[in-house]
Amino acid sequence: MKLTGVAATSTPSISATGSLSAVNTVYGTASTNPTSFTLSGSDLVAGITVVPPGGFQLSAANTNNFASGGSPITVGSSGTVSNTTVFVRLAADTAVGTYSGNIVCSSPGASNVAVATVASTVSPKPISVTADSVRKTYGASDPELTYTASEVAPFSGSLIRDAGEAVGSYRIRQGSLTAGANFSISLTEVDFSILKKRLSITADNRTKEFGQTLTLGSGQTGFITSEMIGTEKIDTVTITASGGTAANDPAGTYVLTPSAPVGQNFATGNYDIYYTPGTLTVNQGSAASPTFEIWAGQGVELTPELLMKYAIGGAANSSATGEIPVVSMDGSNLTLTAIVRKDSSLTVEGQAVTNLEAYGTQSWTPITGTSVGVSQDGVPTDCERKIFRSTLTGSKSFLRLSLQKQ
Repeated sequence: MKLTGVAATSTPSISATGSLSAVNTVYGTASTNPTSFTLSGSDLVAGITVVPPGGFQLSAANTNNFASGGSPITVGSSGTVSNTTVFVRLAADTAVGTYSGNIVCSSPGASNVAVATVASTVSPKPISVTADSVRKTYGASDPELTYTASEVAPFSGSLIRDAGEAVGSYRIRQGSLTAGANFSISLTEVDFSILKKRLSITADNRTKEFGQTLTLGSGQTGFITSEMIGTEKIDTVTITASGGTAANDPAGTYVLTPSAPVGQNFATGNYDIYYTPGTLTVNQGSAASPTFEIWAGQGVELTPELLMKYAIGGAANSSATGEIPVVSMDGSNLTLTAIVRKDSSLTVEGQAVTNLEAYGTQSWTPITGTSVGVSQDGVPTDCERKIFRSTLTGSKSFLRLSLQKQ
């Protein structure tokens, strides 16, 4: 008897066991603790192809040999595939975001097996950025705001600083600076400094004649400045003099000092101001013979005491009384030496008397003085030193200075 039949055949099959866990990481670093499942197969005609969802990498039985770029891997070959551990992680170059999906395991003739991943997150990589300290001078354009970073990244955008153009400090902030979604910038802020601009204010040189009065103080326009910013302008300053402004101040040179500028759109705090003095020159000019009124001031009563102070070179409105006339002997001559004011309206002469005890019954003899032909040190410029000589030799003889004012 002949028996006939069909030989039995086996169907290829794939089996996956185990459940996956999240494999969170930071951009630029693959998951440090991969998750895994176990894969096996039987009656296979080819190995098992394992395809990861986007962002993940796979490795069979080896955590040091993951397929690059999320490529599929093949586990085993035809026939039987014994239990094999398949490791799963997020790739180092996976962009920031949350990833999930099924890992698909397939082999010809076998039903596909899907292994579900757990939603896993790639967080932005922290980058430390330190703004560089930057400064400028008031009125200048801002320099570029620069920085240093803890590592190379695709930076774009720029830092900004707090608004303001006055002298001071302004915080530098992140502004639009970014390294893209894969990086998180941590900025160390510093100050942007605006420094004072140097400003020079120089008082004009001035001239006046002896006998004239010069009024100074605030509101003066006799000065020049160095370059200022924009529409800023100094209109006036205060100018003070070391002397020479009064009518009776001696001829010579005096210092004019500027200070306290006042102007439009102008703040002194934005400038480092340097004040340069000017010179006031007082000329003797036609006032070589001054008047008592110039010396003492208009309306001052002419008294004998004040006239004497004026005549011998004293200073008005001051305790300086001038040089007191000196009586002495010059050989056999009795002499009187005195400083005399050069005033054509003032008559100054020496007078002599033989017996001072009897001066009430004797006449005073006038003596014309002559200028001393010696050093004039210590003599004011509007005065001269004169000597009055008498031939009187008696022990009671006396000389005096006589003054008459027209």
